[in-house]
Amino acid sequence: MEKKALEILKKSGTDIQSVVRESAGGLNKDQLAWLSGYFAGSAETHRQLSIAFAAAAGGEMPLPNLAGGASPAGDSAAAAVTVLVASHSGNGTGFARRVSAAVEQAGYRVKMCSMAEFKPRDLKNEKNVLVIISTHGEGVPPPAAEEMFEFLAGNRAPRLDGLNFSVLALGDKTYVYFCKAGIEIDQALERLGGRRITERVDCDADFAEAAEGWLSRVLAALKTSLPVSDHAAAALSVTSTAVKPSSVTAAYTAKNPFMARVLSKVNLNGRGSEKETYHIELSLAESGITYQPGDACGLLPRNADRMVAEVLAKLNLRGGERTASSETLADVLRGYELTVLTPDVLKKHNAFAKSAGLEALLADVARLREYLYGRDLIDLLTSFPVAYTAADLLTVLRPIPARLYSIASSPSTYQDEVHLLVSAVRYNAFGRHKEGVGSTFWADRILENEQVPVYIKSNEGFRLPADGNVPVIMVGPGSGVAPFRAFVEERGVRGGKGKNWLFFGNPHFATDFLYQTEWQAHLKKGLLTRMDVAFSRDQDEKIYVQHKITQQAKDVFACLEEGAYIYVCGDTKRMAPDVYQAFVGVAQQEGGFSTEKAEDYMKALKRGGRYLEDVY
Repeated sequence: MEKKALEILKKSGTDIQSVVRESAGGLNKDQLAWLSGYFAGSAETHRQLSIAFAAAAGGEMPLPNLAGGASPAGDSAAAAVTVLVASHSGNGTGFARRVSAAVEQAGYRVKMCSMAEFKPRDLKNEKNVLVIISTHGEGVPPPAAEEMFEFLAGNRAPRLDGLNFSVLALGDKTYVYFCKAGIEIDQALERLGGRRITERVDCDADFAEAAEGWLSRVLAALKTSLPVSDHAAAALSVTSTAVKPSSVTAAYTAKNPFMARVLSKVNLNGRGSEKETYHIELSLAESGITYQPGDACGLLPRNADRMVAEVLAKLNLRGGERTASSETLADVLRGYELTVLTPDVLKKHNAFAKSAGLEALLADVARLREYLYGRDLIDLLTSFPVAYTAADLLTVLRPIPARLYSIASSPSTYQDEVHLLVSAVRYNAFGRHKEGVGSTFWADRILENEQVPVYIKSNEGFRLPADGNVPVIMVGPGSGVAPFRAFVEERGVRGGKGKNWLFFGNPHFATDFLYQTEWQAHLKKGLLTRMDVAFSRDQDEKIYVQHKITQQAKDVFACLEEGAYIYVCGDTKRMAPDVYQAFVGVAQQEGGFSTEKAEDYMKALKRGGRYLEDVY
């Protein structure tokens, strides 16, 4: 579409820069610069749009002659760089666009490609490759990278002695296998003879600063080893201000959230339920924020006062101690992670504890994972005591990462609003009562008409098919049903004849049937084609969503053969693997496949973007 538009503009002699300035008058500089980076990194046909948006953002980049003429990206003296990306939620893809734009503006021909679309055997023909890859959960690479990983580990992988590469690994230190996918591909490329342009960088959830540092080092290394022509260098000096670190961030981020007013907060569970699941409606009025079904809403929660008091008492600290920021220790601790332990925190803690037992625990992955599950800072201090000063304590802890919640509303249905579905986490473990910091922030400490700091986190890996006639199968037990409320609403607005089939589960029909009346209305109107429910505690034998999938194997497989997309949202440890295996079983039973062929069938759906997960 963009290519066609450019051709029309060329033929008409229209000034693209003027068109962009007129149509983008309501955007700020960061948003305009982001669009410049997007169009520069997405395709060569978008280059004129990239330049126009950069100029609108304040860059002094001249608009090239549309009839032709050399550009840095097309200069014969420039060397080619390939940006390979495998991203689960879209963080990697967004930053890959930023990288592609920066590399191109440095004077190099650049090609950005998803690993799902790149043929692994073509690695031997590449000279300079920048890899941006995320790790999901406990060391799992994104579906887009599965074929690449299998190829590099197999006996068909070629020598890569002519390859120069660098890896940016995205991950989350909450998990034991932090950035495992990035580490493994970095090691594989080296093992096959590749030479690093720069060292790999492993990024935590808040990755912007580390990623920008990696990009700066990559550009410096390329400039040293791959000189470009004077023409390209001149272009760089003119355009370098157009793409800045802020160009990959939206107007509102985790560091600059929007204060949204709470319009409504309702517990959807009935009296007597063991669960608390809150439907929350927030106002986005006058924010300019947009989102799509499948995206998430980020919250910056604070610790409960009682948790802070418990930590201070355990350490015999008063809480009034002044920190480097001049705030009191008690105030600072409200914004630091106290309820979740990570391997990184244990390593830093043992620098003070110097415990042989903790050292052995850190070296045993299985024991470490078991220890981390359900324990918090109080438990760590009980097991491995340290008499911390206020300053030392803050070097061990990390700021609370934003909590992400799948959006439960369609922007087409609820303009200037975003709806969330939050299940309050409360449990007893290791002799103490425990609470999830984000979920109980919503449940206990936020009231209607108050304001909360939020932002939108794009999730490009969990999008509805563009074609409304394509069937979709949605699996969302508990609060995992949130994005499917948005999906069904959006499909209704878009139109189309595609089937919408929902699998939902929770403990009890009477108290835990979330959005029951809405689903019944959608079924009555035909918008929701089918709904299978599993209320696990309403009979002696526990029945879950995966059992319902297996029971409907014939119809499920027929739907898949019609081209259905599968969406799974919810628990990553038990539910998601069980659901995946249920679909493998469906393929084996109804397709007449062997176990291996059924696995291949499902892997093909993943690689083709038809089996999508939003699990946590």
